[in-house]
Amino acid sequence: MEQHLGFIENYNLPHGGTYTGQCRKNGPFIELKGQGQVYYPDGSSYKGSFDYGRPLGLGKYVFPNGHFHWGYFDNLPNGIGYLNEQTGFTIGSFDDGRLYGWAIKFYNNRFQFGWWENNKLIQDESKNVLWCRAIITQRLRLAKEAHLIQVSTEDLGFIRFGFPNSKHLNRISGRENILPSVGFKFLKDGRVIVGEFDDTEMTGQMLVYNKTKTFQFGWWENSNLVKENNLQDYQNPSDYYEEGLMVFY
Repeated sequence: MEQHLGFIENYNLPHGGTYTGQCRKNGPFIELKGQGQVYYPDGSSYKGSFDYGRPLGLGKYVFPNGHFHWGYFDNLPNGIGYLNEQTGFTIGSFDDGRLYGWAIKFYNNRFQFGWWENNKLIQDESKNVLWCRAIITQRLRLAKEAHLIQVSTEDLGFIRFGFPNSKHLNRISGRENILPSVGFKFLKDGRVIVGEFDDTEMTGQMLVYNKTKTFQFGWWENSNLVKENNLQDYQNPSDYYEEGLMVFY
């Protein structure tokens, strides 16, 4: 049964912060529920989903220094998230604010991808995804402006490092070519899709990292592995490693 939610503005919270947004009212009691924003005494803020009086669901937490964490919360970051800081970023799965699961860390031009536990890299897969990083870099050369990180606001959401499906004008033929999605797509269920693929049908040459710390590489159609390939053979072509190809800014 759908509940009627009220709205409050600049509501003083017990911890000293103020809340503006949706709520459920029960006499003198106020429960934060729905969409809202909290400004905390230390200068930080959170904007997004609330339930049971706390951040729960998709939201964005901004630190006092301007850094931010955008993703799923259960009070603390829990689930996939994107942490943006001055020297780099982290994308991946969090458990009570600490990395646990598949994640990318990119700081001071150092790229790391793999399985993390308690903020420590346990299974390093960085070399196994060089081919995908190269494709992202090649696509960057075609784009005048690029936003490499996208956060889905859908309930069954994702966070992507790379490009969504897009159109590109062929200078020779004058026709528009459809460029498939490419990159690292972190899904809400803890899996990561790496490669070039159609976003809607999940079809293409993909490396799928599972929650069991295993992966499958090959050609997929409608999320089904049709032909399994050898990952190392796919990485051998020298054009993936031309000078300057692997640098991201």
